[in-house]
Amino acid sequence: MEWISVKDRLPEDISLVLAFGENYHDAVFFAYSNKVDWFDPDIVHNSKIDKGDVTHWMPLPEPPKQ
Repeated sequence: MEWISVKDRLPEDISLVLAFGENYHDAVFFAYSNKVDWFDPDIVHNSKIDKGDVTHWMPLPEPPKQ
């Protein structure tokens, strides 16, 4: 898996992804997008993430096989 720039494309559906943002403390975090805005999936806050705070994203990896 490789990181995808938000300049190239956004997730095709509203699903949880790994996101990275330089303005977001250079951290990897969970997020989801509705193709317009990014959101923090925290159940308590579920808040919009400022535009520009997500620069790259990637789908979540497949879960381990039992």
